[in-house]
Amino acid sequence: MTNQNNDIEKHLTSSAKEELEKILFEERALILNKAEKIAKNQKGGQIEISLRDIIEAKDADYKEKGRDVKLFKKFQLYKKIFFYSSMLYAFLGILIYFFQNKTFDIKEDLGLVITITGVIVGVISFFLTESMITKKLARSTMSDDGNSTSSENAVIIVGRWMVIEKMLSKLVSAQTGVRVTSFNQIINYLNSDDFDQEIATSIINLLKTRNAVVHNQLEASNMLVKGYVVLAGNVIEKLEDYPIFK
Repeated sequence: MTNQNNDIEKHLTSSAKEELEKILFEERALILNKAEKIAKNQKGGQIEISLRDIIEAKDADYKEKGRDVKLFKKFQLYKKIFFYSSMLYAFLGILIYFFQNKTFDIKEDLGLVITITGVIVGVISFFLTESMITKKLARSTMSDDGNSTSSENAVIIVGRWMVIEKMLSKLVSAQTGVRVTSFNQIINYLNSDDFDQEIATSIINLLKTRNAVVHNQLEASNMLVKGYVVLAGNVIEKLEDYPIFK
């Protein structure tokens, strides 16, 4: 993945690289600030920030962006309602005018012509703007369909497992002196006497839940993801106690 990113970055212009660095710097600062607050709240004011704190801060940032998208969509809905209501009253007013005035004179009714022209321009502008916004939202990773919450929770579950799997690969390689090339090596090490079986049980449960969610055998409900995050956090903290992660 790193090599692939390096290949892509070769094609960036100098201004694109500068903007990317700015975005990454701001995102890094945002996550670090949130991680510091999480660490202080959970550890009685201590400044040490663990891997678990960073992951929770990243998830919090992800959820906030999702809420921002949903709020924006709700605002767009209210704006449409207000616009359609305004247009309805405008058209009713025009119809009533024609009903009350049987004749039409361009000079005497110049104000009406301007009003009608304004309504037409407003309608065209509104739909052009809505078209651009709709295309932009369509590219967003968030959605407001019935599975949006489940999808977001699934991302969190998979993300937590990826962190644990990466830590396990590094730990097993360090403990056995053999490079990990398959997950079976990790399973064998978890089942060995060299590893804490209580932690191993938690890891296996996390893996089973992750697999069930990925294969749509289990819905990633809010309650499920909360329990998963807590258990995964405990496992990550215990794995961090190994010297390889110091």
